[in-house]
Amino acid sequence: MDTPVLETLLLGTFTSDDILIKENLPFLTRAHIDVEQIIEEVTPSSVFGDSVFGLLKKINHVKSLSLSDRTVEALNRAYTYNFRTAHVGFPSFHNLIDLELSVEVYCGETLLYDFLDKSPNLQSLVFPQGLVDTLSDENWRFTWAWEHLHIPECLSSHLKTVDIREFSGTDDELSFVEYLLVYGSALTNVSINLLNLRGGEEVRQALLNYQRESTTCKLNLFF
Repeated sequence: MDTPVLETLLLGTFTSDDILIKENLPFLTRAHIDVEQIIEEVTPSSVFGDSVFGLLKKINHVKSLSLSDRTVEALNRAYTYNFRTAHVGFPSFHNLIDLELSVEVYCGETLLYDFLDKSPNLQSLVFPQGLVDTLSDENWRFTWAWEHLHIPECLSSHLKTVDIREFSGTDDELSFVEYLLVYGSALTNVSINLLNLRGGEEVRQALLNYQRESTTCKLNLFF
């Protein structure tokens, strides 16, 4: 792809290791990325993950970014196979205002934290499929432990709205929501859909009782 003045990128494809953008896209406003590995035996997951990670670096000027569950999974592979390279080399998204992450299996803690840490002006965060795969074995599922001493700039300054459209009440989900509420100084609305809630009233009360750093934050729970 050699389109230096491109403003909108909607990429949906089966691919291997051939996602090639010649130059960074400084005028990119909106991007939706949905890429899926063809056959793992043809291109190793580590190579595919690195390829998708390289794509991320080329579109880091974007203002509104949406990643499919398959793309998120591929990025997590890049962390799994070469954690240091992915974490240290994560690009800065200084223009990013709206971020949407779809999660089928899991959204690794480090990947999500890097997005928050490297997007200082982020205002909106959406999880259309929730935070975890509730159908998988909880012992197998990746575990979050949100105990970072460094608080991302977007949390303390700009992040206003968070929308979690599927919430089951697992410990991982509760841990992340508590983290957002405790450190989200600029939050105005946190919306959580509890239609698939497992813990019932106990989980709902836990959410309502979490400390909120923002005095103007409204916690909207939908059933």
